Amino acid sequence: MAGIESLSGFLGMFALNLAEQHDARRALAADASLIPDAMEESLRFNTSAQRFKRTLTRDVELHGQVMKEGDAVILAYGSANRDERMFENPDIYDITRWAKRHLGFGGGVHSCLGSMLARVGTQILFEEMLAVIPEFTRVEDELPWVSSSNFRSPRRLVLARG
Repeated sequence: MAGIESLSGFLGMFALNLAEQHDARRALAADASLIPDAMEESLRFNTSAQRFKRTLTRDVELHGQVMKEGDAVILAYGSANRDERMFENPDIYDITRWAKRHLGFGGGVHSCLGSMLARVGTQILFEEMLAVIPEFTRVEDELPWVSSSNFRSPRRLVLARG
C-alpha cells in the first residue's frame, strides 16, 4: 500500500486546498514556481497521513508527559502539523510559509521513502492542471471521506472550471 493510498490522498487534499483557497490557487496558476512551497504547506495544513501507531523502544518525556518503553503510542501527524509551537497561525493556509518541518511524510526512521517521487509527480500534475484549468471550484458541498484511521482524504472530489 506504500505510496498508493497516501499519494492519491495527498493529490486529493492538495486539489481540495486549492479549490477552497482561491487566492493561493490563482497565485500558483500565475506563477508555477510557487507550487513546491504550496505542496509543503498543503502537506502541513491538510495532510493525508494522519496517524500511525508505534511502540516505544525507550522511556520518553515529551511536554511533561512520561511514557515508558513498551508503551503503545499514536503519532498524530495531522495534529502536530497544526501545533502553534511549531507553526505561527497554524490554522491559516499560507503558501508563502516555510513549512518544511511538517510531518506529512512522517519523520526520522519512519520518513516516507517515496517522498521525492511524490513531490515530483505532484508538482508536474499541478503545473499541467493549473496551466489548463487555472480556475476551479468544488461541485459538491458535502465530501465523502475515505474510511481510514491512518489517512484522511476525500473518496471523491468533483471539481468544475470557474
